[in-house]
Amino acid sequence: MINSIQYVGVDYHTRYAIATRMNKDGDILSKDRIANVKADIRLYFSALPTQSQVVLEATNNWAAFVEWTGDLPIEIKLANPSKTRAIASAKIKTDTLDSRILADLLRTDFIAESYLAPKEVRDIRELVRYRMTLVRLRSQLKTRIRSVLFKVGERILTANILGPLSKRTISKFSLRDIYREEINSCMTLAESFTKQIAVFEEKIEKQATLNEDTKLLMTVPGISFFSALLITAEIGDYKRFASGRKLCCFAGLVPSIHASGGKIQHGRIIKQGSANLRFALLQAIPHLIRKHAGLARHYQRISRKKGTKTARIAISRKLLSIMLTMLKTRQPFRINTGVKRESIARLPASARALNQP
Repeated sequence: MINSIQYVGVDYHTRYAIATRMNKDGDILSKDRIANVKADIRLYFSALPTQSQVVLEATNNWAAFVEWTGDLPIEIKLANPSKTRAIASAKIKTDTLDSRILADLLRTDFIAESYLAPKEVRDIRELVRYRMTLVRLRSQLKTRIRSVLFKVGERILTANILGPLSKRTISKFSLRDIYREEINSCMTLAESFTKQIAVFEEKIEKQATLNEDTKLLMTVPGISFFSALLITAEIGDYKRFASGRKLCCFAGLVPSIHASGGKIQHGRIIKQGSANLRFALLQAIPHLIRKHAGLARHYQRISRKKGTKTARIAISRKLLSIMLTMLKTRQPFRINTGVKRESIARLPASARALNQP
């Protein structure tokens, strides 16, 4: 029955969760403390009436809760923590109060939702993000090697510190045992990371070839199988974005705006959303402007007026809008399409950019 639907706000912690259950009228049915273990979480939420709604904040530990309860006949929503605090700020803050506020916002449809990606998308995100973690750790080891050499007044001029030329050069340096051992340890660990990176890159490439959206994005110059899979995983369901601007807002690529007294000031980009998505787009810019004359002219025009950083952000926004058009129209990226100019003029802005040489 519709009247039996309950609205549950969950303040989720590492060791326990506080759940406040409300009915449609806002009456509190119960306030419960639940041990954060799978059996107890499933037992509690499986007892809720069918189609009941549950909300918790999208903090670092929400994934376990969703994994444990995702098959239950309830609707789970994620609340954006920063926006929830803006809506329901309070000087008194307790776990019970937080869960009650979440339940009340859920009941009145005032939850500022974060995207809850399906399991398949979460798995791909985990795959590409772990590969990025391995690369980051290897980079730290490379930096450590150069730092040790700097301590003893030595330098390696080659870019690849792990290459055979660098190893031969380091072997000729006169180093004390502690420094030699430290460098050898870093070398061994870095090479181990390189092998693991290769393993996961093979998995990522295989996954990319099975994904139609990824293969479509790989037609963009500068977008490799890794970047394409990263972008599709971070975006999730592209159909939820009505326009390229909304997708750019999701990626945190739009400027902040302060409007007061009839004056409007634009600041730096908001940097909300996925930093990995912004990284993948920015990495593609040098390759893209070498291949696409229209985007290159746009980049140079903005770069002369506002600098290269602003130009890179502007091209990233345009590229993301183009990608959304590609996904919606199922058309690959084309540098020279042969489409008549009068027909291009009738297209939306993002689609015109897709067809411009």
